[in-house]
Amino acid sequence: MDRIKSSVELAMERLKKRGENEAAGATFNDTAYLKAATVLGRSFLQGKTTKEEIGEKFERYPEQSRTASVQAFIGELAANMTFRNTPMVLEAIRYLKGDEKTGESCAAAEQLYRKFQHIQEEKLGLLGEATAQEQREKLSRAGIKGSAIAGFNVESSAAWQKTQDQIEDEYAKSLAGFRSSIIPNSQ
Repeated sequence: MDRIKSSVELAMERLKKRGENEAAGATFNDTAYLKAATVLGRSFLQGKTTKEEIGEKFERYPEQSRTASVQAFIGELAANMTFRNTPMVLEAIRYLKGDEKTGESCAAAEQLYRKFQHIQEEKLGLLGEATAQEQREKLSRAGIKGSAIAGFNVESSAAWQKTQDQIEDEYAKSLAGFRSSIIPNSQ
């Protein structure tokens, strides 16, 4: 036969169960905040929200969830950082997490961005010269010469798109160091 429990034992069991439920609830809430931070990251990258709005939203998060949520947001930004959105991403990261280590990492990423921007400008210039010469010869054969020939739009060409894709791929590979410094346990 089972022994009859005292009211103290029953109360202790209830407190223990409540503690387990509260811990499970806290874990659920943290997960919900982390998911919300990831969605905010995607929204920011799409230009639907500003860094200021995101900062205000994080201020409303419970203190125990805020740091992890900001880190999840930054992780989403860093994982989806491209050559085209780098300035916007770095600005948001600096805004949300203004510590010295983050500032140094962002400064290094900004230098890398400028380096690739310079490479892009050089390649655009070279491609523009080659395309312009080719187009002038083609137009010359058609009897069009002199001041009738203006500049050529190289940026809409397939060759430029291919060059842009190569720059983007190289840049993405170069960002691995930045990602690992910003996001702990990333590749």
